[in-house]
Amino acid sequence: MSVMYDRLIHWLVSSLELETTLFHVGQYCGSWRASTAGRSKASFHLVLDGKCYLHIPDRAPIPLEAQDAVFSAAGFAAFSQPL
Repeated sequence: MSVMYDRLIHWLVSSLELETTLFHVGQYCGSWRASTAGRSKASFHLVLDGKCYLHIPDRAPIPLEAQDAVFSAAGFAAFSQPL
């Protein structure tokens, strides 16, 4: 990465005023579905262990696995489900 790119990223991230709330940390098995849609806030999902699919309307499911992260804008209608 170039120094200019690093400075641009630093400026962008440091200018954000982030406020977070932990909604849920869970360990799932069997049939489940996780979503933050309808909460009118940006959100993130971190896959800490195992595998799942990210479902987005009108798109093929996206496989996720440990160490993957999904960041979404407010009102993003998506959900996670087991493989």
